[in-house]
Amino acid sequence: MVKTFGESADFAAFKVVDGDIYRVAWAKTMQIDKTEDGQEKESSLCDYMLERYDYKPSMDLVLNDILASGEQASMEEIREISEGLGAEPLEYMKKTMLAYIEKYDASSSVNSFLLNGMEVWLDKVTRMGLMNSTTIAKASGQKTTTLWLGGLKLVVDCDKAIQLLSALEMYALECFNVTASHKATVGELKTIEEVEAYNYKTGYPKMLEMSV
Repeated sequence: MVKTFGESADFAAFKVVDGDIYRVAWAKTMQIDKTEDGQEKESSLCDYMLERYDYKPSMDLVLNDILASGEQASMEEIREISEGLGAEPLEYMKKTMLAYIEKYDASSSVNSFLLNGMEVWLDKVTRMGLMNSTTIAKASGQKTTTLWLGGLKLVVDCDKAIQLLSALEMYALECFNVTASHKATVGELKTIEEVEAYNYKTGYPKMLEMSV
């Protein structure tokens, strides 16, 4: 697949070329031009991802290629591609959105918090390990524990560390519940229009801010 530049913005997301060549395009992004007075305006051209197949691909293959590209197709593009390949649009739109929800859940938009003004994250295994070791350290009479965040070393009061890790665990749990709710809701959507209108990025808690 390639990133292509400069085609007319009204092109189709799906096209059969010369009978045997199938062209699939997605992630269309309008180019921005500047006027003589410095104002920005949308060009009639756009950038997009493109994959060509020398045979009729299955929609599952196309969807895997789209997801592997790292450039998200819109629900409208998934609908057009599915229809072109004779697949059920609603089914693949929902599959695509569920994959997008998982990707968003794993991104820094969800998996991050601010500590002393720096954006960081601790995965669940690390959080639980630190909570266990800090609790043991406190029970042994130690006043402080060491937290490593990437290459940053922090020596923190045990009680403060437990408070931080507890707050982080509750934040992660709330994010998990929002993600699970979005997946369940998408699974129950009945129409193409409902999928197109659904916003899976809403409902997440405000990024946690802490200091030590």
